[in-house]
Amino acid sequence: MKREAGLFIRILAFILDILLLGVIWEGSSLVWPSEVSYPWLAVAILYFTFWTGYRGQTLGKWAMGIRVTDPWGFYTVGYFRALVRTIGYLLDVVSLGLGILWILRDREKRGWHDILAGTRVLKC
Repeated sequence: MKREAGLFIRILAFILDILLLGVIWEGSSLVWPSEVSYPWLAVAILYFTFWTGYRGQTLGKWAMGIRVTDPWGFYTVGYFRALVRTIGYLLDVVSLGLGILWILRDREKRGWHDILAGTRVLKC
């Protein structure tokens, strides 16, 4: 039986993803210098939605050995659920992190964004 991924490993995966996005962001500004800032939020939403919908894991989640699945733990979630989950992060931010801390309280270790999208994060 697969085990749910806890808060600490999920935060580490998120930090790796943000670092990767930062490197890509800075690298692109060296190649395409511009006074106009690229839409950082849109790039992040596309990154998290694409990789979560396509493979069930971003590069950070892959490095930490965790995967986003359907509620039963069998399948990747697809692009629609991935988008709902990514937008659900905004609920976590607006609540000052309570949606993330909910992972510590929930029996299945799901944050508000997971509950909203009907997803689980499991160790591979």
